[in-house]
Amino acid sequence: MAPRVGAIGWLRRHVIATPLDAVLASLIVALAIYAVPSIVRWAIIDSVVLAVTPGACAASAGACWAVIHTHIRVILFGLYPYAEQWRAGIALLVVAVALAATFVLGVRRLRAVISLWVAAAIAFVVLMAGGVFGLRPVPTDTWGGLPLSIFVFIATVLIGFPLAIALALGRGSQLPAVRVVCTGAIEIVRALPILTILFCAAIVLPLALPGWLDPGKIWRVIAALAFFYACFQAEIIRGGLQGVPPGQRLAALSLGMTLRQTRLAIELPQALRYTVPATINQIVVALKDTSMLLVVGLFDFLASANTAISKDEWARYFAELYLFVAFVFLVLASVLTAMERRFVGSAERG
Repeated sequence: MAPRVGAIGWLRRHVIATPLDAVLASLIVALAIYAVPSIVRWAIIDSVVLAVTPGACAASAGACWAVIHTHIRVILFGLYPYAEQWRAGIALLVVAVALAATFVLGVRRLRAVISLWVAAAIAFVVLMAGGVFGLRPVPTDTWGGLPLSIFVFIATVLIGFPLAIALALGRGSQLPAVRVVCTGAIEIVRALPILTILFCAAIVLPLALPGWLDPGKIWRVIAALAFFYACFQAEIIRGGLQGVPPGQRLAALSLGMTLRQTRLAIELPQALRYTVPATINQIVVALKDTSMLLVVGLFDFLASANTAISKDEWARYFAELYLFVAFVFLVLASVLTAMERRFVGSAERG
């Protein structure tokens, strides 16, 4: 059992272990003493939370959070029909419940986690699209705000992750044709900016597809993001496969298992556990990439926030609006980071 150390011992070990650490810590403390009181005064003490008109904010020296309160439904739900926005709210609640359940289940119940998210995605689509169970149909062109960003993110990961596994296994395949195709796809996509891929999916691809084969802009964009995510995630999984001791493959083959069985039953499960931190990091990147939907004409969370006050008397308080959007993304990324710690701890105990 490791000896317990007090606060002073912890500081000496982690904060002021070297003279350089001590200087940097002093600078950070000095900056905090200088900046934090001003930030607290602007963001909390002198702020305006509720106001009918921006005139109340103009008379205050603090932040105008009233702009969020006044436009909250447009910011959160965008173009989604006003009378049906309760469905979008329940869809977001479904995602929150799925996140909580995933945190409880951990990595040792991976199949249950996958099934949970597939069910959550189906429920999300049913609520948002309607057309069944007496729900009014809502076309995807009118989806917007945070539900659209969350939907694109979930669809990207659910489609992209199995594709990433296939690409990673294909890149290590003994069949030259499969190996060349998978390697070429990964290297080409990793060399292209995501904006290029999105523009091709949203604008160029419809010109090459017959009308009956075009699934719609949102689905083309999801396919592009999923493939982009898969190519990066495939390299993470490939690194995990290379980290599996080669003796395990030899042992499995000596017991009569085929190479395919060894890959899928012995090496892949271990590789996925090894790569949990890098995988969660790539998932966070996929979440932030949803802010790119704005450039292809989809009203994601950021676009809805921009539209809410673009031609409004509240437009001067755009900083508070962007801080709110940043806070929501920070909360979502923090939840994913907490999930990473949970998964790593669960994998170590398992």
